[in-house]
Amino acid sequence: TYTDGGEELVTLEGDRMLISYEGATNIQDAINLYFQGFYDECEGVYKRLCKEQSGDFMISYVAAQKYRVVIENGISHNGRLASLSMKYDIFKNGSKIQTEGRSYNVDLLTGQFITDNMLFADENKTMSLLKEKLQNNVSEKIEKVSYRFASDEAETSSIVIVGSDTNKEEHILEISVAEIRDEFSDFG
Repeated sequence: TYTDGGEELVTLEGDRMLISYEGATNIQDAINLYFQGFYDECEGVYKRLCKEQSGDFMISYVAAQKYRVVIENGISHNGRLASLSMKYDIFKNGSKIQTEGRSYNVDLLTGQFITDNMLFADENKTMSLLKEKLQNNVSEKIEKVSYRFASDEAETSSIVIVGSDTNKEEHILEISVAEIRDEFSDFG
């Protein structure tokens, strides 16, 4: 937290995520590199906002804005692929002004990064299909979508579609992998 005169002006919230994967340190290291890189980006945003705030007070005496940088990380898997999801939101005076997110798939056998074009026969078609499925469940216009794999206790694989609308609000829809099974490449 960055303060001036006892007033909190910039806060960084959320946890830095790192995993432990015994017996597969190459996979552990690959996944942790993604999480660490994203955390470093979030920390850079926080430091930039702190610098801007100190400049506001020291140079122009402009009334300070209150910023919060909120980090969310997650990992899920379907037995073969781990889906990493990372997101941060920036709030200014309580209103969300920016959302940045990343999602990655990692092969749990090799630690290799798996791109969408490796996973899907036609990446653009699949991403359009995921966007359409989410759009059919919300009234706001969806601008961007990402996804992650998940499995429940019964090991039923699903895909969680995450999208943001024009107001930067997040929408989530979970579908069965079977709904898009025909979209997968030989790898998927």
